[in-house]
Amino acid sequence: MYRQHRLTKKWVTFAPHRNQRPQAIASVKHEDECEVAVNCPFCAGPDAPDRQVFQVNSGKDGWSQYVLANKFPSVQSDLDPKRSKDKWGKLAADGFGKSEVIVETREHSSPIHLRPANQVRMLFRLYKDRVIEHFKDNRVTQVIVFKNCGKNAGASQPHPHSQIYALPIVPGNIRLETDCARRYYDDEGICSSCDLIAEELEADQRLVLLTARVAAICPYASENPYEVHLLPRSHVTSLTLISDQELDAMADAAREILVALNETLGGFDYNIVWDSAPKDDCGAPFFHLRLRIIPRLATPAGFEIASQMSVNPVLPEIAAEQLKKALKKGSR
Repeated sequence: MYRQHRLTKKWVTFAPHRNQRPQAIASVKHEDECEVAVNCPFCAGPDAPDRQVFQVNSGKDGWSQYVLANKFPSVQSDLDPKRSKDKWGKLAADGFGKSEVIVETREHSSPIHLRPANQVRMLFRLYKDRVIEHFKDNRVTQVIVFKNCGKNAGASQPHPHSQIYALPIVPGNIRLETDCARRYYDDEGICSSCDLIAEELEADQRLVLLTARVAAICPYASENPYEVHLLPRSHVTSLTLISDQELDAMADAAREILVALNETLGGFDYNIVWDSAPKDDCGAPFFHLRLRIIPRLATPAGFEIASQMSVNPVLPEIAAEQLKKALKKGSR
């Protein structure tokens, strides 16, 4: 079966006969790891001598979260982002950007789904704080916020952390979806995501969780098995504009979804990605803030690389049904 993304027109192949329930590689361990690792750079805290720290949250036991400069960034803050073309018209720019790491907790092993709700809320508010701060820089047009959890998701450190990249460009995939969303709004007169939420509420086939402020959905053309998208039910475009109440609701919903995913899949690696509007499109009627939770259960191979089509062995309707059962089990 093929399904197409309604905006980008990208195709996804669904092949449930290949694997009705893929088993995640349990590379993320929680219970048997100590709270502090001797050689962990993040356990050393914000006062360690080898770091530039931008923001610290504190509690009764000292620091609870902090933001520091990435020691191994793929961008550099001291470069000029000015663009230039060679005589053949090829565009280039120096690799300006800002890269930060958010150390999410004092505990060396404390996954989001096992943390108290207030800690997850504080983390999400840190995301908002950092995007607001970076957008004050006239050179920055896009801020990327993400979390890698586990080796299969690209994490190089086991201590729970997130990352922030402030860029002078809008990456091509974000520009494509933004342009497609703008076209949808021009054609239909409504935000595509607002339209999507209404459709999913009526169909009730891929809806995993619904609260007063948040809808969590397994997308119709999910590129990854058990992928879940969380959207504010009101029209919000950016982390810079979301209210604290809505952000807290997003944090609570994300934590619940991760509980359900762990109940369904066991230990698994995953990425969390915020899709927040480029600076120039903050407040636009066509862009909608989104949080994606992406389990990493498979590795793309030759077909996926050649066709640029994902192969998903789990239909989103099946994934949603399983996750809803897990949520009901957890609420008993």
